[in-house]
Amino acid sequence: MSKGLTASILLLILALSACGSEGGSGPFESSQGDPSPTDLLSPETATVLRAGQFADAERPTSGQVQLAQINEQVHVLLGQDFKTAKGPDLQVVLHRSSDLLAQLDPPTFPLQEADYVVIGPLRGTRGPQKYTVPASVNLADYGSVAIWCRKFNATFGAANLE
Repeated sequence: MSKGLTASILLLILALSACGSEGGSGPFESSQGDPSPTDLLSPETATVLRAGQFADAERPTSGQVQLAQINEQVHVLLGQDFKTAKGPDLQVVLHRSSDLLAQLDPPTFPLQEADYVVIGPLRGTRGPQKYTVPASVNLADYGSVAIWCRKFNATFGAANLE
């Protein structure tokens, strides 16, 4: 195999790993082995604190999201119906605004650094996911959940929490 072809293949692999992958457990998707959110929401184990429905911003994004307390920890739970577009460096964030998309400027809906906290990198673009909210985060300070592209400061979608 020529050096040029080998270099091209390596560059392609690196480029693919920089973009989000579809739901499931693809080769570039991390998983922490958490049970699915639908398994976690039995009345004995979880208390839903607030919930919302994702709306499109920079990219099509839809589905349910919940903040739920499971034992002593709070989690962001993306529902079975969650889906968003692929993108580089996608993050799950809590934002201070309770009506995020109404307060941001299209087309990219950029976030200001003091207004959000990153909960973690998005693990997949479809399906149920669970993210632990750090105990240091005061939930009363945050009114929405967003899927945000850190690389381009673009909000893909957001859900107001009620």
